[in-house]
Amino acid sequence: MKDDDELSQSVKDGIKAGEAMINDFYNLIEEWKERGISEENIGSLLNYFQTKPIDHNPLLVLPTAAGKTIVFSHLIKELSSSNKRFLILAHRQELVSQAKDKLLKVWPSAPVGVLAASLKSYDTDAQILVASRDTLASQKRLDAVPGVDYIIIDEAHHVAPGASTRYRKILDAMREKKP
Repeated sequence: MKDDDELSQSVKDGIKAGEAMINDFYNLIEEWKERGISEENIGSLLNYFQTKPIDHNPLLVLPTAAGKTIVFSHLIKELSSSNKRFLILAHRQELVSQAKDKLLKVWPSAPVGVLAASLKSYDTDAQILVASRDTLASQKRLDAVPGVDYIIIDEAHHVAPGASTRYRKILDAMREKKP
């Protein structure tokens, strides 16, 4: 059992951590305001993910340089408290690197890994996996990646509607792992 000094320090540490989270959130709101994203939009986005069934497929559309990667990084941080698993898919090496870097900027201790042959990185078990579409589309790698709760597709306009695309192969495989 902890003595009073240890408990007192634990409480102080908890308060400090809570204050840091609140400060981070206010900084995020200020950054989004500068980029033209309103608090109402931010609140709506968080509310959507906290209240809708997990199988819904929302699409976030923001203009170029509006901070979509920062937005989904904060969203992942907020939603990850319940041990949810995330897959961020990108079609180019630069976007894979950017997603990882921005996520770590928002959340320095994020449990993030990268699966991208072009980066010579083959993590499959991270709670937050940033993956190259082309690397993950191989059956061997699809089999190695556990199911995920959320899939974020960076530049989703590249997802073709056909049934035999690499994106569709990945999405179908992930749906089978976590129906």
